Amino acid sequence: MDSEKPSSLRGLLTRMVCILFGVVLLYALSEGPAMYIVERFPNSQPLIYYIYFPLGWAKTATSLPWPLQVYDEWWLELALRQEEGRRYQTPPATP
Repeated sequence: MDSEKPSSLRGLLTRMVCILFGVVLLYALSEGPAMYIVERFPNSQPLIYYIYFPLGWAKTATSLPWPLQVYDEWWLELALRQEEGRRYQTPPATP
């Protein structure tokens, strides 16, 4: 019985580390859609920037600026293209 206890503890720690890694990864990947929201709805900018302040710090203080910047620019370009497409759509005909 005692030999089972350490392996179950190791399994629990492994799961906790994997979950923590997954949460951090999802947080980092959710910044792109957040930039999309900021571009489409400028009133949400203060809240979004407050939530993603740690990633902004990571961009300036670590070696992560290039991948995160490219990812953010891709989402911003997507929002701009969608907005541009919406501008050039013809309005529906009035009955």
